[in-house]
Amino acid sequence: MTEFSAALGRVGLRHLDKQNDLRRWNHTRLAQTTNCEHLSVVEPMEGVIPVYYSNLIRINLPKDKQNRMLEKANAEGIPLKRTWQPLHQHPHFQRKNMISSWAPWDFKGAPFTEPANLRLPNSEKYQKEILFELDCHPMVEVEKVEQAGFWLREAVTRGL
Repeated sequence: MTEFSAALGRVGLRHLDKQNDLRRWNHTRLAQTTNCEHLSVVEPMEGVIPVYYSNLIRINLPKDKQNRMLEKANAEGIPLKRTWQPLHQHPHFQRKNMISSWAPWDFKGAPFTEPANLRLPNSEKYQKEILFELDCHPMVEVEKVEQAGFWLREAVTRGL
């Protein structure tokens, strides 16, 4: 970290609590505005105090309807996107793409399993077919989060 980065970080830390409160408020508003059948915001486990950069949203519709919804949302300026790919399938975790011969999951005496060879059907289904992401960080205005929530609920209700 450079001195300049440290100075920015130090000033930024003064605003962290306020920004985290805003992230949680944006999440709450999104959860309130999207509450309907086939659509829900993923909530944290009980007893956890979350800090959001984006919200995970479950959209339980057929893939063709999800794709139409995604296209229309983006055309209307709603930054909805599919969530990240399952990590065990990410190129960074594949042995052939690694610079060194050692991987973080390698440890003495354990047989190596190439992450791409893992079969994790639940996470693969959720991340590829159900989960979407919508930003809620402090740069996103509460009104924009609410508009996105109302738009998503209306789109799902209409069955895009």
